[in-house]
Amino acid sequence: MDKLHERLAQLDPPLRHQLEQRDDGLLITLIDVDHNARVTRLIRAEDLRVERINLILLHAINELRRKGAQVPLDKDSVFINDLSDQCVSFHS
Repeated sequence: MDKLHERLAQLDPPLRHQLEQRDDGLLITLIDVDHNARVTRLIRAEDLRVERINLILLHAINELRRKGAQVPLDKDSVFINDLSDQCVSFHS
């Protein structure tokens, strides 16, 4: 989860994020405190693929932008490129 956390941390400010590893997947919450906006997405464990994660992040960021957030959307700062180095792992 480190790479995903690092990518999302690059959006702070304006966004804060929370990642919660659950039995059924990964819960991602993006928060824009200035605009009192929050979105939450659950990515099921079987859907943890780079393309799927990036698509879900894109939709979540666009939802925040519709709520007034001024989130930059730059592929080099937001999206992950691969799942190596334990970007997202459900193994102990």
